[in-house]
Amino acid sequence: MINIVVGFCQPSDAQDELHASLWEQSEENNDFSESMFSSSCDYCDLNNFDRPNGYYGNQRSPLEQLSFLAAIDGSKQPQDYGVNADLGMRFRANYAAPLVESYGLGFQVGSAVNWTDNAVRVFELMGEDSTRFQNHTTVGIFQRVSYWGWGVVYDHLYQDGFDATMLGQLRGQLSINVSDSTQVGLMGRFRAFDDIAEFNGSTVTLRSINQGSIYVRQFFETGVQLTGWFGAVDAHGESNGAFGSSPARNESFVFGADFVAPLNSSLALYGETNLVTPADTGTVDAFFGMVWYPFTNAKYAHRKQYAPMFSVAAPTSFSVDLLP
Repeated sequence: MINIVVGFCQPSDAQDELHASLWEQSEENNDFSESMFSSSCDYCDLNNFDRPNGYYGNQRSPLEQLSFLAAIDGSKQPQDYGVNADLGMRFRANYAAPLVESYGLGFQVGSAVNWTDNAVRVFELMGEDSTRFQNHTTVGIFQRVSYWGWGVVYDHLYQDGFDATMLGQLRGQLSINVSDSTQVGLMGRFRAFDDIAEFNGSTVTLRSINQGSIYVRQFFETGVQLTGWFGAVDAHGESNGAFGSSPARNESFVFGADFVAPLNSSLALYGETNLVTPADTGTVDAFFGMVWYPFTNAKYAHRKQYAPMFSVAAPTSFSVDLLP
């Protein structure tokens, strides 16, 4: 049992004292199971920065990667037809677990709802809805082996605003840990299928916007994680609901960022933004909120080998275009 514990961490006086205390508890309770140690030794996970693949200890509980988010969400996309923006609340649940543990293969599934009001009165004055409901669902697989990682997910969007529509996209990611604290990689978003909607008596097409980016992610010993990305975007519509149709804009740039900032052992701040240029006809999306990890420590949950590789789809990761 002692060998198992030492295998989880690097020697130190504080760890030795902790392990000695755990051993005494085991003797008193006559419980020398591995779970007695692995479920108690958060110190080891929080201070083990020398793991060769940059990830913290093993999966301890089937529910370890279950988390919940409540956030404020703001969005402006081409689907707002150049005359609208949305502001409201976002709630999501996300879960991941090993699929084939011997190969480092995991799966993730999550769903989120956004309830937003129009931040501009134009839709309402034109006789369209002044609110929007969105349900994003994300499901997929990922693998982290040694320094490398890859993953692919399918995102499904149901939304009901000026009309009820369903859209789909695929996201992919390839990453490499260049050091214990830095990760770089590629990520892409690819249209799966479109939908037709009615706006003010006219037929329009809604579809996701293809995007590709390079990202850099930095991990800090405090548990904070910061990511930034920059890339290119496929053509998107520039039509305006009040002034009529315009030609689609050719390729543009995209940049964005997200962060995780643990507050204590169960709560963390989380934010995400994605901006497609130009700002007047592209996207201006962001949300900011609180994540609750009921079954693990928020300070290292996102550094686990089987942490979800992708966030659940949101306006920040599912940009919707409109073509008249």
